[in-house]
Amino acid sequence: MIGLVSGWKGGLFGSARVHVAALAILAAVCPAAADSIQELRIGGLSFANAAGLVLDSQEVWISLDWISVKYRLSNSTPAAVAAQLVFPLPDIDVGEQDSQLSIPAEPPDSVVVPKTLADGATLAWTTVQRAYQDGRDITDLLRKASLPLLAVGETVNRLQDAVAALPAESRRQMIGEKVIQEAGTDQLGGPLYAPNWIVRTSMFAPLRVTPGATVVLEHSYKPSVGRSQDTVLRKALRTSRSLEPIARDRIRAFCVENDLLRGIDKIARDEEANVAGLQEWRISFGLKTATGLNGPARDFHLVIDKGRPDRLVSLCVRNVQRFKDSQTAFETRRSDFRPDQDVNVLLIGRAE
Repeated sequence: MIGLVSGWKGGLFGSARVHVAALAILAAVCPAAADSIQELRIGGLSFANAAGLVLDSQEVWISLDWISVKYRLSNSTPAAVAAQLVFPLPDIDVGEQDSQLSIPAEPPDSVVVPKTLADGATLAWTTVQRAYQDGRDITDLLRKASLPLLAVGETVNRLQDAVAALPAESRRQMIGEKVIQEAGTDQLGGPLYAPNWIVRTSMFAPLRVTPGATVVLEHSYKPSVGRSQDTVLRKALRTSRSLEPIARDRIRAFCVENDLLRGIDKIARDEEANVAGLQEWRISFGLKTATGLNGPARDFHLVIDKGRPDRLVSLCVRNVQRFKDSQTAFETRRSDFRPDQDVNVLLIGRAE
């Protein structure tokens, strides 16, 4: 069962936002489905000062283990192009601790660690990370207090230690300015604190292309993968009164068709409990990021690899075919392609 669909439709608002809004309901009705990691939308490269470059081809390979984007750029102008590569990354609201974020890199350094080659030579990325509270840059304030900027996951423990080590007056001032908030106590009765800022990470690298030259960029990284220990698309859940709206949103976000739902029902049957051990994996790829070039991608190639033959997959992409003789990969091709939306991929299968 492949659950592939036709049309660039749906998936515009992103599954992560729908999932966060539904956590309270899921936790009450189905704790396993609420036991989730939230995916981040991360894509390919953007280009600044690159109007003289033509995108001859773009190939995107998406899997649970790795994302790879290959660009072939040419400079047909009589002058060298001194462009800047930009790797757009999502803002992280570290105050939103209701659900765990899937951050591929190890905080506090970055959200993701890319490997980028230009004609086989490794490019060095410059990373700038800043923290903002209601539009105010508080980066220097946090660093002076030795507070981690990307205070998520295990790094929250470092935040607690750093706040506890502050002079009492400095701590009171931060609370008064709502940089941090009191958040109850730990098991020993000690105070806990929550961060209240947004982290913005920028990554950029220079690229110079001489007149008449062609350069091949290979950009790869470990993806941000959302995961749920159950799927709201099981029949027992999607037909329940409380979860039906959430299931409907999930179906719309990933263009889920009836053949995929029938495939889930064949595996999970009508059991109330998740006896089949089904899980969800979600990837949100920012396909619209390749901006700043002279025209669309003359040749575009997208490959989705679901990793295991028994997994079901759904995404809002038309004209998808099996990739060569692979039992797990599927592809689509376009000419003169300029994407108007991103790609959300939903995988459903048994726990590994």
